[in-house]
Amino acid sequence: LNSKDEHNALARYSVSWPEGRTIDVEFPVTGFFQANLRALPAWLTTIGSFFDLTGIESPRVLEFFSGFGFISRMQTLVRPMSTLAMDILSKHQMQQVRFSENNREIEAAFAENYRTVDLFLPERISESLIAEIVAFQPQILLINPPRAGLLPATWQKFRETALKNFNGP
Repeated sequence: LNSKDEHNALARYSVSWPEGRTIDVEFPVTGFFQANLRALPAWLTTIGSFFDLTGIESPRVLEFFSGFGFISRMQTLVRPMSTLAMDILSKHQMQQVRFSENNREIEAAFAENYRTVDLFLPERISESLIAEIVAFQPQILLINPPRAGLLPATWQKFRETALKNFNGP
């Protein structure tokens, strides 16, 4: 790492979830992903239980701080859902990410519904993105921020615009 070609290097994790399946995830080493592989199955199951509690079939999920979409992509393995996701990764980084099972690629549509935006700079959240969120009409918010958390100014901007009528989980 730390070479001119590190953007071409991929990391690979194998995740034993859902029950009885092993999903391989490949992503650029320049894309941050920190995981406790032993805890992931329980964590994903717990997140899934929150989806189940909503009673919404095929929910429309708005995902802030999605990274490369690990949570929502894994959840689509056990429930149908539409996702609009955003974070700071570039489209190119997103297109390098691969989820596979038994050496067969699965769920490749995530990048199409991913938007690059720095959620720590609310002044750069565009009106077109706000309009897209309004049109998407999310039913569930999935927020997985880094340690710095979701800035109050960012949350306020979304609540006053794109999410002013949102009343879901």
